[in-house]
Amino acid sequence: FHLRKTGTICIQLAQTGAFTIFRATGTASIKFCHNNIASGSWQALYWKMNLEKQLKRHIIGPRQTFFASVLPGFETVCRQELETLTDTIDIVEQVHGGIVFSGRLVDLYRANLHLRTAGRILMRIAQFKATNFRGLTKHLGAISWQLYLPPGALPRAKVASHRSRLYHTKAVAQRLRETIEGFWRSQDITPLFDSDQTLYLRLDTDIATLSIDSSGEGLYRRGVKSHEAKAPLRETTAAAILLLAGLVMGPHRIREV
Repeated sequence: FHLRKTGTICIQLAQTGAFTIFRATGTASIKFCHNNIASGSWQALYWKMNLEKQLKRHIIGPRQTFFASVLPGFETVCRQELETLTDTIDIVEQVHGGIVFSGRLVDLYRANLHLRTAGRILMRIAQFKATNFRGLTKHLGAISWQLYLPPGALPRAKVASHRSRLYHTKAVAQRLRETIEGFWRSQDITPLFDSDQTLYLRLDTDIATLSIDSSGEGLYRRGVKSHEAKAPLRETTAAAILLLAGLVMGPHRIREV
């Protein structure tokens, strides 16, 4: 089903295959669909009866690790925002260009909705060592993709490599896509080539970190704007500058501290 919240975010969860968060407008609506699975087949029965239980056990219930991407230099400001957002978020690490934090799935929703300085929020799927394509394919094939993607979805892949033996990013992205396609075909599900979801795979000193995008378009494009115009900088950057200048931004005002 699709749960749409006016002017904020849209969450796709449970029987369709997994979750994804992206910008949306319109009125609240719920819609059930699993059109890519043959009606009456054992696959359809499996997805309907067991997927929701798997999501609660592996995705919704336990704490997950997330990454808030921010412009370099604004990491401390974003960290302060996260620390004051809710007491259920734990900061794991502050790195160049972002903040690694842990929390429940609802904390991911809050971060996408309320963080002013982050440009995108990623959810970690897996981390493993990969020194060759054989090992990479083995680890990618062990992932339960039905927990993260709708049935048949073939997401876009963005790969970055730094000081790693697997330096050919296009070849890595192709292996990732082929692995997901093979997973769906093993489930007798026809792959779909028009998915809007994005996976991020970063290779750093032969350590692969796989993440799924939860924001869709950049977070600076949140909300319904009645008067759009070209701006010299993005709203997330402007908010970070104001916070660094010692201003506290409330829901309806900005005041000096």
